[in-house]
Amino acid sequence: MTGKSLGDVIRDHQAGRLDLAEAGYKDLLNETPGNADAIHLLGVICFQKGRLEDARDLVLRAIALNDGDALYHSNLGRIEKARGQSTSAASAYRRSLEISADQADVNSDLAAALVDHGAYGDALQFAERALKLAPQFAPAAYNKGMALAGLERIKDSIRCFQRCIALDDGFADAWFQLGRVFQAINDLEQAEQAYRQAVLKDPAQSEALCNLGNILRGDGRLTEALQCYDTALKIVPDQAEIHSNRGVVLQELGQRQQAISSYRRAIELNPDDAEAHRNLAMALLQIGEYSEGWQEFEWRWQTRHFAPIRRDWEVGQWGGEPLHGKSVLVHAEQGFGDSFQFCRYVPLLAERGARVFIEAPDAIKDVLGTLEGAGQIISPGGPLPRIDYQISMMSLPGVFKTKADNIPAPPSYLRPPSKSVLDWQGRVSAAVDSRRVGIAWKGNPENFRNLWRSPGLEVFRALMSLPNLKFFSLQKDDGEKDLIECNLTDSIIDFSADLKSFSDTAAIINQLDLVITPDTSIAHLSGALGCPTWVMLPHVAEWRWGIDTDDCPWYPNTRLFRQSDYGDWESVFSKISDGLRGL
Repeated sequence: MTGKSLGDVIRDHQAGRLDLAEAGYKDLLNETPGNADAIHLLGVICFQKGRLEDARDLVLRAIALNDGDALYHSNLGRIEKARGQSTSAASAYRRSLEISADQADVNSDLAAALVDHGAYGDALQFAERALKLAPQFAPAAYNKGMALAGLERIKDSIRCFQRCIALDDGFADAWFQLGRVFQAINDLEQAEQAYRQAVLKDPAQSEALCNLGNILRGDGRLTEALQCYDTALKIVPDQAEIHSNRGVVLQELGQRQQAISSYRRAIELNPDDAEAHRNLAMALLQIGEYSEGWQEFEWRWQTRHFAPIRRDWEVGQWGGEPLHGKSVLVHAEQGFGDSFQFCRYVPLLAERGARVFIEAPDAIKDVLGTLEGAGQIISPGGPLPRIDYQISMMSLPGVFKTKADNIPAPPSYLRPPSKSVLDWQGRVSAAVDSRRVGIAWKGNPENFRNLWRSPGLEVFRALMSLPNLKFFSLQKDDGEKDLIECNLTDSIIDFSADLKSFSDTAAIINQLDLVITPDTSIAHLSGALGCPTWVMLPHVAEWRWGIDTDDCPWYPNTRLFRQSDYGDWESVFSKISDGLRGL
């Protein structure tokens, strides 16, 4: 027995002497077991110490003794929210407001619980009520911002988070949410600044560190991104997503084995992490571990990126069954270059006795129609014939058990369509008496790797003065605009206005002596046509180009020119210039 009054114990509690206060409340309850205030405050002590179940039981006991105390219900709401029970939390807050409606903090807390529950419209009303009661109450501005973000009123949510920060600059969660909203609208500069502030205000903001790492990674600041992920993992070492993101950075840095270890750790923590499985596939294929790589590659269909193109088929995927007399639909799934690379397996299906149909985008249909063994070429969304099996082009290497030493790589397996050959006959060869070189300088701007893999046009200027060469643009995507801006219209013949499809591009390539291109669809089309092709690669290239070598097992007539360091296109063009002089 301490002999302390309830007031004495409360003073211990308010001073942060939690153990002493807990003992005091228990002593009081030994004397007066029905003291609702002591029971409630003992529950608050348990809540502060993280004993959530004990806290909930005690506060419910207090409410059973005195249902009319608003504070009991509001604290129950806070306990329930900490337990992840947003619906129960909202009910407790509502009961507290029934007793006393003018509580700014409880209106704000109810808004937060409703946000968790996805009831953004109701949450907005209670956050606004809290701000009306207490205009300077930062959490209410924050919760209003959360409700507005949920309602996709992005500009309004930004203003609310900024208002919260103006009221309380140290409100780390507001900085974090501000970063998320800016990132969602692709204002990455503002998002980066907000995430940095979130981490500055609260170094334990692991999610802010992860998101900051993602922005830095996308901007090519790989070492900084890796530091963010490593710091985040010190805070939450078992977060699968961070291990997976870390693996991506390590892979881009060329640290492939470490990347594989990170992916495997992510999968160990979350076996259903499709993104980690797909990334692991890329790393394994890059180092030539094709057997496991193809298996892991099938996880791509479970990723967010592939969700829009995933389809329910009435027939199963071909898995190597006998094909004599059977019909197979081979369908394209990713970029044009992927289709040009992996359509090489169509003749192998035909050799097994299959009737092969191909579903592919209109831009490449006619070119794929020149494949040996190709049957009808079908546009996406068009009516399908009766088939026994279906399979994606990029699943074919796995079924054929492709390894580094058995890649089907004939000198050529595509041809320009006959009509396009007639349309373009003589237009290139009649133009010059010199060696004819086709060039491209950038890839698809929507590809996140385009910034790294595309050298741009200006660096080609040094090649223009080399003797006995004439250059032809194979570039779409504002190629004519680039030529004008670089003042190279007199040095490079541009047919881009007449390029309607890849059939036209194939017909031009068929008349060239050489194609020089970055890692784009042009590289794969030229390689598949058997034209001598020089591919300019970033320091760490995609898996299909292997590691360190200057030859390519997929295209016998292709030569690879790799950056010696990140962004070092100068060394690439120095090697290309030497190679052109030797032609």
